[in-house]
Amino acid sequence: MFKNLADETTILLIAHNLVAEEKREAYTYGLELFFEKIFF
Repeated sequence: MFKNLADETTILLIAHNLVAEEKREAYTYGLELFFEKIFF
């Protein structure tokens, strides 16, 4: 559940040129952990 949310958020950040495409996996992983901490 949170992996999909993190992946979509990362895609939006890349589309707005806030994150480099090369760092997609790192941002997806970091956002996944972030969302898990917030919701639990």
